[in-house]
Amino acid sequence: WSNKGNALSDVGRKEEAVACYNRALEVVPNAVSWFRKGSALADLGRYEEAVLCYEAALEIDPGLAPAWAGKGSALSVLGRKEEAVACFDRALKVNTKDVGAWIRKGDALSDLGRKEDAIRCYDGALKIDAKCAVAWLNKGLVLSELGRMGEAIACYDRALEFDPACAGAWNNKGLALWALGRNEEAIACFDRTLEIDPKFLLAWDGKGTMLAGMGRLQEAILCYDKALEIHGKFTNAWSNKGSALSALGRKQEAIVCYDRALEIDPRFVLAWKNK
Repeated sequence: WSNKGNALSDVGRKEEAVACYNRALEVVPNAVSWFRKGSALADLGRYEEAVLCYEAALEIDPGLAPAWAGKGSALSVLGRKEEAVACFDRALKVNTKDVGAWIRKGDALSDLGRKEDAIRCYDGALKIDAKCAVAWLNKGLVLSELGRMGEAIACYDRALEFDPACAGAWNNKGLALWALGRNEEAIACFDRTLEIDPKFLLAWDGKGTMLAGMGRLQEAILCYDKALEIHGKFTNAWSNKGSALSALGRKQEAIVCYDRALEIDPRFVLAWKNK
């Protein structure tokens, strides 16, 4: 039953996998089946249930590092960041070379505002695997948040060295270059992002905002329209499109855009202000 569950989970049939793990656990309660059931539930977005499964696994085997890491990940998604960090610590106590646990601990610490601690975690992951693009990417993001744009760009470049098709690294590099006033390079990065993933919403919005700042308003509007084709309820794009239209003197069209943003989010302060 457990092996069948594993096979079903591997091909994305998570609900059926959970049913198999349930049968396995009826026969012989064991830590691995509880862990795998928790992982399948997490993949289904059922994080509270996943936490209970990881806890059942850990009652049987407190040294099962993947269950600690899985519990930490589920708790982090649920917003319980401090508890998540404690779980990642337990996972790393058992297996100090768990790159994923180092990265996810860093992510949770970053969400808690503990940016320097987060960087140390990403560095911990990179000591184990210097070619881990995700660790380089996430370290770059935290450095960007700290305003350390030059260091951030260096991290994005390392991420792209190991994963040239990482759209997030191209987008974030573009944002960092923009912050440094290197606009043409930034636009090239957004364009590369969109070559890789034409539906990368934030790249369309970022490119549009940069073009608007350069006075290229018609091009900016085209970018916002692309973003809105992908996600019609993206309030930033509606508001930014309104601002571009307003700058072109097309005030009535701008008001329609602000109204659309406010229909979606009545508390969107910037849209109220611009309107």
